[in-house]
Amino acid sequence: NWTCLPDQGSVVHARKSYEIQSDLAYKSDLQWLKGIGWSPSGSLDDEKNKRASVIISDKKYRQHPDTVKFTSVTDSLEMTLAKSNAEIMNKRLYTEAWNKDKATIHIIPRSEE
Repeated sequence: NWTCLPDQGSVVHARKSYEIQSDLAYKSDLQWLKGIGWSPSGSLDDEKNKRASVIISDKKYRQHPDTVKFTSVTDSLEMTLAKSNAEIMNKRLYTEAWNKDKATIHIIPRSEE
C-alpha cells in the first residue's frame, strides 16, 4: 500500500502525458469523422418519433362524421318519442290550431233580461 501526492513529479508528468495522448486521439477521431455525414432517417429514434407523431396526430385519430356510415332506425321508441315531442312543442302548429279554433268557436253573449 502506498499513497501518491497530487503534486508529485511523476503524477504531474503522467497527467500531462495522458492529456496529450487523449487530445491526439480526439483530434485523430475528429479528422476521421470530418467528411462523414450521418442522416438520421431510418434510425431507431427517427422511426420511434414518426410512430409517436402518427399516434398523437389528432387529424388521423379523429374521423370526420361524413366518413362514418350511419343509419338511424326511424321506428325506434326514442325516434317516435322525439318526433311526437317535436310536434307538441312546434309553436307554429300550436298557433295555427288556436287561430283556427278561434274562428269557429262562438261565444253567445249574455242577454240582459
